[in-house]
Amino acid sequence: MGRTNVRERYRGIRPPGRRRRDVHHRAPGQVFALDARTGRQIWRYQRTQKVVNPYESNRVNRGVAVLGNRLFFGTLDAALVALDLRTGAPLWEVQVADTMQGYSITSAPSRSRTRS
Repeated sequence: MGRTNVRERYRGIRPPGRRRRDVHHRAPGQVFALDARTGRQIWRYQRTQKVVNPYESNRVNRGVAVLGNRLFFGTLDAALVALDLRTGAPLWEVQVADTMQGYSITSAPSRSRTRS
């Protein structure tokens, strides 16, 4: 695993998901954790889109959500994925909508205070 100059690479951008000393960054198809002090990559998770909508135009992702020891993010093919925060190992994935009908998840997931 390599090192990344966090200040140089993300100049002007607030770290998307900061917990303790780690920074969790999301880009289309990948999530990675960096040590905020050294820039060293702790883990990386790569996910290939299962279906690509030919009309897909927004390849932007706006972050991750952290709850306990789990990290959550949405995908361009409209799935919600949970990873182990410490290791980056996948815990589960669920298809939320049909990307061929124009759906995708580009925003960071948000936590609901209600329970069903």
